[in-house]
Amino acid sequence: MAIQTYTIKKMKTFLEDTYCIPDYQRDYEWTENEVSDFWDDLESVVSGEEERHFFGQIVVHNAKEGKKYIIDGQQRTISICQFATGAFAY
Repeated sequence: MAIQTYTIKKMKTFLEDTYCIPDYQRDYEWTENEVSDFWDDLESVVSGEEERHFFGQIVVHNAKEGKKYIIDGQQRTISICQFATGAFAY
């Protein structure tokens, strides 16, 4: 696996791809507190309070078979997908 130059993508562009979470990654463990903080950050960007916000890095491994594995950032990615689909519930 070679390390490639990083790219910065808009969240919408990032979410257009299909990703896998490797079996060795931890289960989804965010509590209501982490989700609430993350939601507040999202709202500050959408409302225009902040023009930009750094949500943290997401490390993706592009495997030989064409799959993309999220190596770092799976908690944030899962939360974003749950928000986008309306599937988030506590």
